[in-house]
Amino acid sequence: MDDGNAPEVPPDVTARIDAALRTAPHPAAHALVRPQLSHAQWVGLLVGACALSLAAVGGAHLLADDSPPAFPAGPTASQITVSAPAFPLSAEEVRAVLTARPDLGPLTDPRRRAACLAGLGYIPDVDVLGGRRLDVSARPAVLLVLPGHTPGAVDAVVVDAECDADTAAPLARTSLHR
Repeated sequence: MDDGNAPEVPPDVTARIDAALRTAPHPAAHALVRPQLSHAQWVGLLVGACALSLAAVGGAHLLADDSPPAFPAGPTASQITVSAPAFPLSAEEVRAVLTARPDLGPLTDPRRRAACLAGLGYIPDVDVLGGRRLDVSARPAVLLVLPGHTPGAVDAVVVDAECDADTAAPLARTSLHR
């Protein structure tokens, strides 16, 4: 495909290019020749191979080991215990509240008391048999003495003085016989 514009290559230039290509090393033969590794490279290769072997053996040993751990993993739910706070009054003091005039503090308000009782799981209009203000952990609280679940029993529940339906949680609770 000679378009007539390209100059003619002289035959001696073509002959020299042809001779140079025949005497040049073949690219595929050059690719097969590898350089020699230095002493430091051989040592690095050996250390790496040993480390890899050790990691494989150690990992296989750990995966196959069924023995219990030497140290516990930490506390579990079965090991955690929570002791209920001691009730702040003796049984005699609670019984004495039953014979005294109730002092319910802020829970004298029937709506607030009903909300607190409902939040504690009692019916809102349950008869409060007795009550007394007291401090629990330097916080104002109210002791409510309520009918128990069995005949002759009473529930003594200490709540925060600001108890309402949203914050009703007993600070202490006990049941006893009259």
